[in-house]
Amino acid sequence: MSAKNRIPNPPRVSAETAQALVAAAHQVFQLTPWKFMDDRHLVGLRDDVTGELRVASVMGSLGEVFGVAINRGPSGLGWIHKLATRQDDPEDTAAYLESLDALKAEWVRKPEMEAPDLALLATAAFKPTGRGCVWPKFQSSSPGFLPWFVTELDARQLAADLAKIARVAELFARTPDLFAACKPGEIAVVPAGTGPLRSDEIEWLPMVPPPTPVLEPVRFSAAEVAQLGALPVRENAVFEFTAPLVPEMSFTDPKAGRPVIGRLALMSDRASHLIFNGEVLGGNRPLAELAGTVLKQGLVAAAARPQAIHVDRAELVAVLQPACAAIGIPVRQVDKLPAAQDALANLTGQLGNAPRR
Repeated sequence: MSAKNRIPNPPRVSAETAQALVAAAHQVFQLTPWKFMDDRHLVGLRDDVTGELRVASVMGSLGEVFGVAINRGPSGLGWIHKLATRQDDPEDTAAYLESLDALKAEWVRKPEMEAPDLALLATAAFKPTGRGCVWPKFQSSSPGFLPWFVTELDARQLAADLAKIARVAELFARTPDLFAACKPGEIAVVPAGTGPLRSDEIEWLPMVPPPTPVLEPVRFSAAEVAQLGALPVRENAVFEFTAPLVPEMSFTDPKAGRPVIGRLALMSDRASHLIFNGEVLGGNRPLAELAGTVLKQGLVAAAARPQAIHVDRAELVAVLQPACAAIGIPVRQVDKLPAAQDALANLTGQLGNAPRR
């Protein structure tokens, strides 16, 4: 979306908070931490009020983007822990979308700025120096949502976190061996305070992954169990079920007032590649809400129960298994879903080739 396009109801940030945010960002920008820091150098940011821990990493060591990502919440911290301990593939877009919970400050060219980005900088009386990637752009990401503009609360948190990142970056610039003894997944927690930071003030902590969230499972009524359990079992049949976040199917959630990533759930037959049912719902909604609808309607459309349902994520096993067990269908996680992935590729390919309006 061009900065010339009107964005309805963007969040507003007060002049005082905007000025603090831009000032903190400028501190980081002047230090150019991407010249000597990368995703191995994790910075722990403990909230001075709540004690909540966030983990930041600097982007830009490859010379392509320049910024700071601050991961938060169970999803964001789980993602950065897997990356830091090399338990996940950084190129796994699906896993990244599911885990996206972060604040970000990135320095970009002016054409990459949207109207609300420029409005925030104008409120802070910001004037760039130089050309190129010198415009600070601030974003907030939450699970199931597309990246959006920062709210007042986001901006306050980001300003405080960037000030701490500037302190540790300045220390690292003075002390090149600061992270030399750092183990994979270990973070340098920055204490509260202002002014130059000393090495002995850093608290080194092993990053502990947050508990896996407990997902609400699909629940069928007694009548639905009776209806679906009465369907005949199709010999040797395997149905495939997937429910990924699909950015090509994103839309604006009127209640949230911001764009959500569309989640597409579909169930298909492994042998024939026939799609029994497919639905889209906002990624911010409970997975069971969409999965239950597609499961029920898909089985009715198939007029049969398969001998197994294959899924591609552990979360889908947890969400589908109780309801499927009640109607006599095993749910198994597998590495590949040929039919479902073929259907998904066709659908997203058609969206990508659709004429833009």
